[in-house]
This record gives sequence, structure tokens and C-alpha cells, in this order.
Amino acid sequence: MNSENIVPFHHADDLTETSRRRGRVTTGGGDSTSGSGEMEQRLTRLEVLAEHTQEDVREIKNDQRTIRELLTDIRVEIARRPTTSGLWTMVATVAAVAFAVIAIFIGVLTYLQAMPGT
Repeated sequence: MNSENIVPFHHADDLTETSRRRGRVTTGGGDSTSGSGEMEQRLTRLEVLAEHTQEDVREIKNDQRTIRELLTDIRVEIARRPTTSGLWTMVATVAAVAFAVIAIFIGVLTYLQAMPGT
């Protein structure tokens, strides 16, 4: 930070005078009534901007809350789904059961062919 930009604050009038000398503060010039009218307009504009900013912050907070709820729903859905190892376990189980059923079927057919009198 540049040391010439640092203004020691002792009194509000000192700060305003220092800023005016540096060209940062403008006044309405002339009499106090025209300056105060311009200041009043600037103050009103700042108040309106502050209200809009507050509305924007409220909207952002609502959006953030909605996104957080959606993320929670997504996490719940992901937790309900089987993992990759769980899927492979199911595939292996189905394959083993299918193999066992085929083996039993072949065994029954072999037994029926070996029966005398058929």
C-alpha cells in the first residue's frame, strides 16, 4: 500500500479536507443549499443502492439454501445406490446361482437317462 494514500483520521473535517485536496471529494460548490441538495441526492442514491444490494444478498442466500438442499438430496440418492464392488458382488451371485441351476438341471437329466427302463 502506498503511504501517500494513508490519511491519519483525527476529525471528519480533516478527512474531508484532505480528500478534497486530493480530488476525491466533490461538493456542490457555491452556497450550502446547493451543496446539501446534491448531497441529499447522492445520499438517496446510496440508500437505494443499499436496498438493492440487500435484496440481492437475500436472493443469493435463498439460492444458496436451495442449492444446499439439492446437494443434500443428491447425497442421499448417491448413498442409496450400490457401489461398484456391490454391483460386482451381485453379478457374481447371479452367475453362481445360474451356474448352480444349470448344474442341477444337467444332474437331473443325467439321472433320468441312467434310470433303467426308460
